[in-house]
Amino acid sequence: RDITERKKMEEELKAHRDQLNRLVVERTAALREEVERRREKQEQYLSLIESVKEWIWETDANFVHTYLSPRVEDVLGYKPEELLGRSPADIMPPGEAERTMPLIRKTFSEKGPFVFFETIHVGKDGRLVSIEANGHPFFDGKGNLSGYRGSCNDITERKKFIEALRERERELTAKSVALEEVNAALRVLLRQREEDRKELEEKFVSNIRGMI
Repeated sequence: RDITERKKMEEELKAHRDQLNRLVVERTAALREEVERRREKQEQYLSLIESVKEWIWETDANFVHTYLSPRVEDVLGYKPEELLGRSPADIMPPGEAERTMPLIRKTFSEKGPFVFFETIHVGKDGRLVSIEANGHPFFDGKGNLSGYRGSCNDITERKKFIEALRERERELTAKSVALEEVNAALRVLLRQREEDRKELEEKFVSNIRGMI
């Protein structure tokens, strides 16, 4: 029986399989290279995040944490996983969330960035930490707000320094007012002294004239 066509088809099929195998091998190698490249990039990115003074964060569109860098533990004492799924309002002292959340919701509704936003957090040990936050929105493929990414910086010492300067300024202002009052009293005394001197001179002259 003539099997020429069948042999030809088998050879073409084998060549096709060989071509597919080569493509699979090449594609697998390319994927491995891409995975390795992304892993290296991720390690570089994480190293960069961990090296900065601020902690890096990400929230979803409901302002719930989806990521925090390890630096947050140095500032607040919480491990990143302890704050995942929680809102920053959950670690604010009484009254602070009521003050800041309307401002944050307004920013979210406008889908705009924010910078130098100051708020207060409660550390795991109960101490109050002054925070300066910066954030920028990110969106999905349809343009819907997916959440915010940004950084937070501990400004507690800076706030204490500024408050000490303000207190010193208040003290100097109070001393200045007191000195001004003293100066005013001295001016009154000097004026009275000058009037008394003139009065004595006039009496003295009058007495001399009377004697003459």
